[in-house]
Amino acid sequence: MPMIIRPFHPRFQECGPASPNTGDLFSALILRSSPDPGGEYLCLQGAASPYSPCGQANDILRLTWGSRIVLAGEDALPRRCASGLHIARNGEHFPSLEPARLEANALFRHSGFCRTLLENDNGMAWERNIIWCPGHFIVLLDACAALADAAFTVEARWIIPEEAYLAGRALHLYTDSPRFALISADRSNLVLADLGAFPAGRRPESSSLKILRQTLCRPMKTGDTLAFMNLISPVQDNALSFERIGDSVALIGGKHPCLLGRADEGWAGGDIEIRATLFTLSQDGFSGIGLSKAAIERKELFSSSHPVHVEADVRRGDMAVECLQVTDLIVRAQAARWQGRAFTADRSGLLRIRLPRGRHELALSEMAGIRSLSSRPQEAAKNGPRPAAIALDLAFDTSLWQARLGSRVSDADAYDNLLAVGGERGDILLLDPWGQSKARIHTGSPIVRLAIAPGAASGMTGVLTGTEDAALALYTLDGECVWRKGLGPGYRQQARRACSLACACGNSPFFLAGLADGSLMAFSAEGAELWQARLSHYPATFLAAIRQEGNGFNIVAGSATAGMYLLDDEGQVLWRSMRGPVLAAAAMVSGGQREIVSGGACGLQGFRQESGETTREINLGGEIIALTAHPADPILYAASSIGQIAAIAPDSILWRIDAGEPVSCMAYAGSHDPSLALGTPGGHIRFHSPADGHLRAVTPASDPVRSLHSGPGILWSVGGAGRIEGVGCSAAP
Repeated sequence: MPMIIRPFHPRFQECGPASPNTGDLFSALILRSSPDPGGEYLCLQGAASPYSPCGQANDILRLTWGSRIVLAGEDALPRRCASGLHIARNGEHFPSLEPARLEANALFRHSGFCRTLLENDNGMAWERNIIWCPGHFIVLLDACAALADAAFTVEARWIIPEEAYLAGRALHLYTDSPRFALISADRSNLVLADLGAFPAGRRPESSSLKILRQTLCRPMKTGDTLAFMNLISPVQDNALSFERIGDSVALIGGKHPCLLGRADEGWAGGDIEIRATLFTLSQDGFSGIGLSKAAIERKELFSSSHPVHVEADVRRGDMAVECLQVTDLIVRAQAARWQGRAFTADRSGLLRIRLPRGRHELALSEMAGIRSLSSRPQEAAKNGPRPAAIALDLAFDTSLWQARLGSRVSDADAYDNLLAVGGERGDILLLDPWGQSKARIHTGSPIVRLAIAPGAASGMTGVLTGTEDAALALYTLDGECVWRKGLGPGYRQQARRACSLACACGNSPFFLAGLADGSLMAFSAEGAELWQARLSHYPATFLAAIRQEGNGFNIVAGSATAGMYLLDDEGQVLWRSMRGPVLAAAAMVSGGQREIVSGGACGLQGFRQESGETTREINLGGEIIALTAHPADPILYAASSIGQIAAIAPDSILWRIDAGEPVSCMAYAGSHDPSLALGTPGGHIRFHSPADGHLRAVTPASDPVRSLHSGPGILWSVGGAGRIEGVGCSAAP
């Protein structure tokens, strides 16, 4: 059962401050139960790479168990998505390129431990503790300490490459036997959501990709701490539980209960007392790193003059001890053998042994065990208040009507009084503001992207689709296919899928398709190819057509990794900005000059449309998931994934708030007394005042909200699972 520590490579030295002592730095740490590919495998990244925008140090890149991928990391995804922490301080996040330090580690026959530390991640010291019991469970204890007074939003992210559902504080994976669960024992808010669009041909092993977000938001003083406690285990029955009973101590319940955690300063609860860096305690024995004391029922079970790494098996009667210096041990047992020497207990039933530095194996007889863990207290420390429910201070209409797509949603778009929703089975549902079905279109292939094209088909509105089989098609609202174009040969289908669509509806309308291979294609209303441009080797994940004075257009194209491009309507690149992935963009007038504001994984940037000169940068603490323009005033509203919302004028930020929960989408809704509507992956729609960001109301949605679309007198809410709702968007009198 190996623990592989890959040494810190010199090329990573640029990632962090120069240090003469790099002995405790590492590039990767791997826990592996056996050479068998079907065994457990966990890879922890130790050094962040400046060439990879997705991951940082201390993230889990991959966890496999029984030939199944339980946690996944994928650098090709267009947002930071390894299983780790995202820390925002005062609403801002700056990716850490510091390497992690290996503080302590040990591996035994039945258990493994490691503690790694990122000394300064955006104003917090992040300590990741892993307790591993091969074949049974992995526990991750993430502790953060504030290095300065600030308001922190800390989000633990877990990337799940399978279908899953959230029940209480347990995430269950839809797998064949054995089933898996990720159970949280902390006080964070839990939200399960689709990760979002990701490049074709670079997906993980499953086409489904989920993200579990655990969020803690609180103002903190220097030295204050917060912690995430998570258990990952196969579930054989419904008796498995994970309960927090101390600041950093938890109990795994079920047929074989186990107490575990971190107790650097010592921990006492019920009739148990422990002092250790990390430990486990069960009826079969105990183990830990930095262990110096274990007492049961006020009787000393084990103690040492200096902290040691140890694993003791009561049933087998053996003990492995790793001493960092000459150490005196006291063990409650009747006899022991070590290197051919015999030891017997004194009258109090304690063995006293002095061991030199190194690793030692002891054979013990009649070792005292733990009869039961049932006497532990229900709560040994204050865990802090649970998140309070949001109080409504203004009455808003709830759901007016509901409709079902019949499959998971791939994309949705709205124009005027029409909503189009496309699904993974190739169906497109067209709805009016009253929830009446206008048509259902069957394309024959799963929908990847769609866009409503006003005045496209013989002067009538149509629906433009990009499908899984690398084809682009235009349909009338009656479901008639006007034209259909294959975008590439069969062997290039994944690379030629349309990852983004846009419609430029002027005197001569044309359509734009951004492909997974980085190409951009333009088609006439009749389906004839007008031109093709090569942007980069990365998927074109965002497209928008911006009308110029007269009848011309400029085209904003965002790449999954390379940045943003501005092109004219003949496909010529005017300028580009290599500022990272682009997820949203909009245009506004600033000081008499047109400005393009783009948002993505690197925050919000403003550019002069004529020259591409950078005008401003705004950090909202996470990926910019939506930009919405005020219908009359030159104001943009921006929302980040962690819940930071801002109103941006041409020369200033009008206001900025923290929603207190992750946000998935945004829309400007209503005409009389309008509101800024925010959809959340937790299944809420929040209504905020556009004037100052004040929270007006929260209404529940049936599904996690994937997208919001404003229509005449209605707000369309589209859930990822396929449920569509019409929600009133004006305040009640």
